[in-house]
Amino acid sequence: MAIIDVLAKAKKDGTMVATHINPADQSSCSVGFVYYVDENWYILKSYAPDGSDDGYEIRRTNDLFRVDMQGVYESKIEFLSKHHQEFRHRVEIPTIKSNDNLIGEILQALVASNAIGVFWTTDDDDSIIGFVKEYDSEWVTVQIVDDYGRVDSLVAVKHSEIRAIDFNSKKCQIINFLHQKFIN
Repeated sequence: MAIIDVLAKAKKDGTMVATHINPADQSSCSVGFVYYVDENWYILKSYAPDGSDDGYEIRRTNDLFRVDMQGVYESKIEFLSKHHQEFRHRVEIPTIKSNDNLIGEILQALVASNAIGVFWTTDDDDSIIGFVKEYDSEWVTVQIVDDYGRVDSLVAVKHSEIRAIDFNSKKCQIINFLHQKFIN
């Protein structure tokens, strides 16, 4: 089936697609609904990774090398686009009482709010994303959650290895919402 036929079918069926125009970067794509397609051009009603409206993309059909449909990523973006206003989970960090126990206070706030945190460690290439399950004065145990809200493994990390923490960022809010509504 020609790529134009794939886009035309997606338009007819109202199926969300992921379009790829750069073979060198196959993880980079645009996601949305096909608004228009002919032999030379297509218009995609585009959505950002958080499900928000990202306008329209007008592209040449001959620049396309791949179109994905009905995958877990497209399903995730479609779900987020339908529930975009629901996943905001505003959480404030309480007043810090002591800089001697800053990490402990942040960990307690994450537990109390059931918020997801991103823990950046001395391994600059990796982060730990998830819910704080337990902690003590030296260690924190995190229930890892992937970008689709699926529970993965538990990981324990020493406080001294933590270089930064993202507390309830937009990405964390989206993952938490997916964990609560999309997966379960």
